Amino acid sequence: MSGLFLLLLASLSISFIPMITFWLLPLPFLLLSVKRPSAALIISLIPLGVAFVFFPAISALLALFAWFMGSIMGYCYRHSATTGADVVLSGVASGAVGSWGFLYVGESFHLFDWVKAIWQTESLRMEEILQESGAGAQALEALSNGTMVPPVFFNLIGLMALITFYTARSWLSRQGFQRKTLPAFHEWRLPKVFFYFYLLTLVALYFFPSVVGLHGGISVLTILHELFLIQGFGFIHFLLHRKGKSGGWLILLVPVSIITPISLLIQFLGMIDAATLLRQKLSK
Repeated sequence: MSGLFLLLLASLSISFIPMITFWLLPLPFLLLSVKRPSAALIISLIPLGVAFVFFPAISALLALFAWFMGSIMGYCYRHSATTGADVVLSGVASGAVGSWGFLYVGESFHLFDWVKAIWQTESLRMEEILQESGAGAQALEALSNGTMVPPVFFNLIGLMALITFYTARSWLSRQGFQRKTLPAFHEWRLPKVFFYFYLLTLVALYFFPSVVGLHGGISVLTILHELFLIQGFGFIHFLLHRKGKSGGWLILLVPVSIITPISLLIQFLGMIDAATLLRQKLSK
């Protein structure tokens, strides 16, 4: 497992390869935590030590982030009472905490100066494209002040958790370990607390914008809007499933929602689905 992780870490410097290997960085630590839980911490010190000695500082921090995320996911996976959704959510939560630490340390030691230079260059280029396309001032402001950064990180972490989970499940199930499953998409539903948290964030931003932090609050709302959008698609899939229709219609709906305002309606459906017992009433 140590060799596998160091191979994945080294592959990040090869052109185009990181598009595949980056998403699997937590995988060796997840597998190690499941297969050898008692010795996982000691064995993990080998690749982490090599990364900190022989790799650049950013790669070493990335190794620590992957260890934290993969170990937490492996801890959840090896317990028989947990589901696949628990494993993925543990990856998202630990990835969010780990990314915060990654950014904090990198900013403290000025490791991201070159990333900031690239971000500013690409932001200016994107602003020109948005202006030519007639985008609103809110989109341009979100791009320039960094409000888009937390949602981007959230999407990356969520995708990493899913890819790592599915790869690890395939690997472990072939070796006789329990096969964790995710609920079908038409059964996926956000807890009601997400809707309450959304309302509290709106109220806090309206009455206490300076205390909450305007840009941070907007970032939180952006992430919640994405979750409600996914919830809305799940609700539509639920309706299709009840009618005996194919879920393939969602493949056509997704690109349409990107280029038209229909995504706002789907978000609203997601909010209603999360806040009410509409599914239960329709099922009856």
